[in-house]
Amino acid sequence: MTRDQLQAVLQPFFERLAGQLNCLGTTANGLESDPQIICINGVTAIQWVVKDNGQPNGVVHYTDVNGAVIPAPAPGTFTLGPCGGTEENVEIRSRCLCDDVNGDGTNIVRFVQFYTYNASTNVITITGNWLADLSATYNPVNPVDCDTLGQPSQVIQTRIDLNGATVWNRPANVQSMTIKVRRVGDAINPPIVTDHLGNNTPLFVGDVETWSVLDSSSLLLAGNFTITSVNANDFITILMTQII
Repeated sequence: MTRDQLQAVLQPFFERLAGQLNCLGTTANGLESDPQIICINGVTAIQWVVKDNGQPNGVVHYTDVNGAVIPAPAPGTFTLGPCGGTEENVEIRSRCLCDDVNGDGTNIVRFVQFYTYNASTNVITITGNWLADLSATYNPVNPVDCDTLGQPSQVIQTRIDLNGATVWNRPANVQSMTIKVRRVGDAINPPIVTDHLGNNTPLFVGDVETWSVLDSSSLLLAGNFTITSVNANDFITILMTQII
């Protein structure tokens, strides 16, 4: 892929910093970052000058081109610009991402991902993730595109088979569920259902049991639900609708 082709693919998703970065949207302090490539004793690094309403606020971060935090160089020991070689073509870019911490949209943390693009090698290198106000580095748990947040949920149908000894826990995103007991290998030790109250009840051959949400105020089945099977010849089919 050529540089122009790569840029065409990335452009809708990535933005240049150039004093315009603000992953918090409209904020009181308008924090942003002014990144510059510098050369420290022959090593190319990145200097992040944090600005507040367009003015430096005294916070400066230094990382190497791979995103590792490095000590601040002494005044006069570095020069602006890369140290040379293919690094002459390195560009600094960023994108705003969201961390869906719990995987269900209930705890969203916005963060900034910085990366460099080397035009001479077509190599993109993630240089680090920072909180949206650039106050500290950030380690996302479940990064997602912020544009996907708030999208309408969809209901999908799923069918799975539990064959043999197994322990199965109902997923958290299930709206309705039917279990069908096809075969029980040992009638003395049948599969067991454990519900949210801790009740343990046996399943018998031919059992067909269904649970579903009865009102629109509750979208998902709540609580814990586990099927435990201890026999190699047990066979159970599960039908579910799940919200994604």
